Amino acid sequence: MGPPEGGFATDINLPFHDLKPFGREDTANELTDDSMKQTDNMVDQIEKAEVAEEKRAIFRARTHLRSEAINNFDGIARAQAANVDEYAASNPWRSHHKAEALGRQGRLARRLGIQAPRRLASS
Repeated sequence: MGPPEGGFATDINLPFHDLKPFGREDTANELTDDSMKQTDNMVDQIEKAEVAEEKRAIFRARTHLRSEAINNFDGIARAQAANVDEYAASNPWRSHHKAEALGRQGRLARRLGIQAPRRLASS
């Protein structure tokens, strides 16, 4: 519903119809312009705060994701270490692979040029 034909009525009977205009139009324009600038500044601050909050939320999510990835890799490493320990406990290497000190092997030690340790003379 638009304004009545011929525009808005200005002779409405209001209780303050006898008041005179006050102030200057240029002062009103200055105040209006200043109000618009302040509103723009507030909107800019709100937008900056929203961007900062988004960055913080993204950083927090990435940190949480990184932490979860590290925990998963740690779990895999622990499971692998447990598998190695279990295998080592059930398959002793020395029982399947006989090893002797080279000094006791005699001929092999001489062939490799390893001399038997000399015994110190007791006094």
